[in-house]
Amino acid sequence: FSQSICVCVGWRTSSDRASLAVVNDDGAPCGPAMDPLSLAGANNVSPEEVAAKIAKGVAAKDKGNEHFRADERPKALFQWHQALLHVKNLPRTTDENNAALDALEASVHNNMAAVHLKNGAYEKALKHARLAVDKDENNAKALYRLGQAYLKLKDVAKADEYLQRAKAATGSGKNAALDKALVALKKEKAVQQKQQAAFFKNMFAAAEKQREQEAAAAASATTATGAAAA
Repeated sequence: FSQSICVCVGWRTSSDRASLAVVNDDGAPCGPAMDPLSLAGANNVSPEEVAAKIAKGVAAKDKGNEHFRADERPKALFQWHQALLHVKNLPRTTDENNAALDALEASVHNNMAAVHLKNGAYEKALKHARLAVDKDENNAKALYRLGQAYLKLKDVAKADEYLQRAKAATGSGKNAALDKALVALKKEKAVQQKQQAAFFKNMFAAAEKQREQEAAAAASATTATGAAAA
């Protein structure tokens, strides 16, 4: 098995506070961030402070997006985790802040799901895509990635559910990736149906062969008994 190692990546400082980021070798936080906002009590945070933290989160998300476009996946994941740390435990304040916070978290989790899909880490992709859908139940990209991950895991029922939801959320717009996934789903369904049919055919054939063998053994025993009696 693999074991993650936690490392301290240093203090993040601003004009009026600092926080310590502790992450594992995958860039994921593996300990609570030492953030004065949470230490002092999130309920005492002003809307202005919340907005400032969200802005820092957006900046980290954008850096992650740049790394992703350069196919620097570990660096992208690290920056996206930092974005989530910036807004961790923030209270609900104004409608504007709440909408920005939900949008940021949905976007970051969606992006992380995309990277984990590319890396073949399908369970992690499911986790982050679900978190994105929790923030926005009609997020077409997150629903599509849920469908993709389930398809890779051969769960065609779940894949069908989420890909159809993604299609509904997309509306009348064209989505080549979604169309391709639906075609792949149709093929996987056909493969599984063929495998299931072969399984039951072999099972029934084995049962029939056993019955024939038992009948032959019984007939042989009857014949032997009759010969002995004669």
